[in-house]
Amino acid sequence: MARILLGWELGANRGHWTALERIAASLRSEGHSVAAALQRTDALAPGTGTAIFQAPVWPRLLVSSSPARPANVSTMGDILCRLGLDMPGVLAGLVTAWDSIFDAWKPDFVVGEFAPAMLLAARGRATTVATGTGFLQPPAHLSALPRLQGEPGFDEALTLDTVDADLRQTGRDPLPALPALFAADHHLVATFTDVDPYAAHRLTSHCAPNVAMPPLSDGSGEEIFVYAFAATMSASALWDALAASGRPVRVHIPDAPEAFLKRLRGAGLKVEPRPVSWELIARRSRLIVSHGGHGLLCTALLSGVPHLVTHYDLEKSLNAAALERIGVGMGVPLRADRATITAAIASAYGDDAMAERARAAAPGFRARMDPTFDARLRAIMAG
Repeated sequence: MARILLGWELGANRGHWTALERIAASLRSEGHSVAAALQRTDALAPGTGTAIFQAPVWPRLLVSSSPARPANVSTMGDILCRLGLDMPGVLAGLVTAWDSIFDAWKPDFVVGEFAPAMLLAARGRATTVATGTGFLQPPAHLSALPRLQGEPGFDEALTLDTVDADLRQTGRDPLPALPALFAADHHLVATFTDVDPYAAHRLTSHCAPNVAMPPLSDGSGEEIFVYAFAATMSASALWDALAASGRPVRVHIPDAPEAFLKRLRGAGLKVEPRPVSWELIARRSRLIVSHGGHGLLCTALLSGVPHLVTHYDLEKSLNAAALERIGVGMGVPLRADRATITAAIASAYGDDAMAERARAAAPGFRARMDPTFDARLRAIMAG
């Protein structure tokens, strides 16, 4: 039996761990020793039998850390620099901390979901498996990181110099180019090619998104179903726009303060305190409104329900653009004014042709749910 370390370093919500949690239980049931190194240790319920480590923390995830200078975000390098990669000594510290975790657990396999420092540190110590969405896995063979939206905010050559200096501090070889930071022995790119911003550059194959297969929509639903996060979305004009839409609106917001939920109920929105099953979402919903997270986006594609993405960062805006290219959804900036969001809701809800395209596209996406993440990982472990 193998010793396996599952890791989640970066990313703002627990969906990154949810993707790995399902496989952790299955691996434990087969007799493997499984540990998890998590950005948020509260993502794993106590008593599961999985050993827990606190993942090393990138400095700018800490509120008390000095903020990154204002800069455009166009590449994954920009994202990591905003988290501290541009600061000398940061990568060396992260790698050294991961080395200590590896010394303690002694893994045979290291599986990382948005865990670049973890996978870098594990090279030569264990079989490394990078997983997650396409956006999270820039192709490592490229000479430069693709520009996804405008000009980069950070100088990639200077960042590479900082990274290489840090690697030398830890006794490791420098990288040939910054994309090599994302190298691993195996890549499980768990997404549809349609929503992979690097699909044109990808040398490795995709596997199915790590989501459950939902029921198909028959198109009879009349509700707007909203999935949101209070921390990032509560101040948006979205809620006033939804209340003014004249449509039945059902909302689920994990961990939202009761005062905020009370405000939504007072505005006439139906608030669901617990997660809503996809059987009910598919049957009731004419339109899904969300921040555009990858899991929900792929599940909506599989179910055939149109999707309005209220995007607020690079990844979510690219997800919205992908839906628009496919013709099954739309995007609107989360920080847009009430009139703009109101118009977007009315347009998406009333677009019969888009609804038909979403239902027509769903069987094609459902046919692409093989190979699964689980199957690919087990094949890697089997050698």
